[in-house]
Amino acid sequence: MTTEPRARLGEKLAAITPGDIDTFFFTNGGAESNENAIKIARQFTGRHKILARYRSYHTAPPPAASRSPAIPAAGQPSRAWPAWSISSIPTTVSSAVGNPPPAPSPPPRKSSNWKAPTPSPPSLLSRSPAPTAFSSRHPSVGATRSIGLFGIVELIRDRKLRTPMAPFNGISEEMQALGRFFRAEGLYTFIRWDTFFTCPPLIINETQLREAFCIIDRALDLTDKAVV
Repeated sequence: MTTEPRARLGEKLAAITPGDIDTFFFTNGGAESNENAIKIARQFTGRHKILARYRSYHTAPPPAASRSPAIPAAGQPSRAWPAWSISSIPTTVSSAVGNPPPAPSPPPRKSSNWKAPTPSPPSLLSRSPAPTAFSSRHPSVGATRSIGLFGIVELIRDRKLRTPMAPFNGISEEMQALGRFFRAEGLYTFIRWDTFFTCPPLIINETQLREAFCIIDRALDLTDKAVV
């Protein structure tokens, strides 16, 4: 259904997205967005396979969730984006999904085309609803990523080896303590393995947002104690 707000949003997106992307298909969420991006890539390329990073996350509902398993590159951290070349991708692969590397590349985003080590505009973007102030204050913060109000914080217990605060698909005493502190302070957010999300309601005001981040700031003192 065509509406004026959609038209205005499309015009705004065309002005800020990389490359020459100027056509947009609005969906209800990340799962639907990823699924349609994959369908478009397959139809356009005539290829069926999808390349995804090991332990990556591209939404919960199937079949988009099945885009996660893949073999990690040798010598690379499980979530790192290795320096693969375009020539290394089989000709049967229609697209790749994942978060491109940090600077000097563009901000993290899901992209259905292959991203070479040298930044290049994607042919297709799939956006889903995903804080940086904590990194310098807390040694247990290994990485943060955010777009607007959608963010995630990864916690580590070793600054050199960057060992996750909790194992893959598991829990740890520190992450459980973090969750208990959040709830005791009235902050409810999603905690998954060694990460927690910072995705408040879009109607949140600045005072409420500052209060939430103050709670997180105090909570991270607990996980900092585990850092070696």
